[in-house]
Amino acid sequence: KIDTLYLKEVYFASPMTPKIFDVLKSAESWNPDISLHMDHKHKRIKPDTFDVILDISAKVENNDKIAFSLQAQYAGIFHIKNFNEAEIGQLIESYCPSVLYNYIREIFTDLTVKGCFPPLYLQPINFDGLYEEKLKNKR
Repeated sequence: KIDTLYLKEVYFASPMTPKIFDVLKSAESWNPDISLHMDHKHKRIKPDTFDVILDISAKVENNDKIAFSLQAQYAGIFHIKNFNEAEIGQLIESYCPSVLYNYIREIFTDLTVKGCFPPLYLQPINFDGLYEEKLKNKR
């Protein structure tokens, strides 16, 4: 059960403004290189309650100069009852981040548009697949 979803931290920087807007007007010179980093962590705050935080950052460069960077942490308090520890692990590693990810996707798109850049659309992520891969790598 989802108790609370909340924005923990958000950051947006565009160090090349206002010069970057001239680059944006010229389609030939706007060729962004996007790097993403994602992490998540959790903390048990009660026997059946977890605070899960998804942290995603992005850096967008154009011609080896940072056009903008952004980062968001979105979190949720989840009540997880009547599951064994393995199932709880899967919920925390897969289900919870997938819920939080949709909010970060919206934040990233919104921030880039408000920064006068083309919208940054984050692609869907298969958190179940990432969890399975993590389990395989542990073996």
